[in-house]
Amino acid sequence: MPDILYHDERFPLEDHFDYNITQQYFWDTIFHTIDEFNDFLGVVGIKKNSIILIGNSMGGFIANGIFAREPDISGLANINGSGSFLLTEKLFRIRDDRGEMSQEEEKLLKKYDPINTTRSLSPVLLMHGDSDTIIPIEGQENYYKYLSQEKGRTNVEWGIFEKVNHAITPEMVEKLIAWLKEI
Repeated sequence: MPDILYHDERFPLEDHFDYNITQQYFWDTIFHTIDEFNDFLGVVGIKKNSIILIGNSMGGFIANGIFAREPDISGLANINGSGSFLLTEKLFRIRDDRGEMSQEEEKLLKKYDPINTTRSLSPVLLMHGDSDTIIPIEGQENYYKYLSQEKGRTNVEWGIFEKVNHAITPEMVEKLIAWLKEI
């Protein structure tokens, strides 16, 4: 679990949730971290088929982006994140009253978007609070539908947690542990 760019020891930002900082660094941080994955593995010497990616919030986006690119990963648990980057950015822009994306921005998002790029057939657990005010639940739900309906995958679980904002609850932890034991 390395520090991601702009966090902890790697050029930390003053306030990650400040509107202007989020706009400037959110996707850059995600894309940079996805791109660093194979370098990280080279340093630690872990085989991809022995890895289950687990991420919450931005970590969920990152884990999902890596999972989409790496067919040998053994599983993915995305908590309060999204596997549908383009849709989520569109929802962010509506919520934040920002204009539409440029063609360049849309092209970059599509390059990393797990929708239509997921190659792994390993088990997936998606969990999200239904009252999340930070990351729209619709992106996570869209990714679930992509895998289960469009791809016909049966090893994908989708858990919606009622009255939960952008948090990990004890019930989510219990579900994660049970899922890990199962796979």
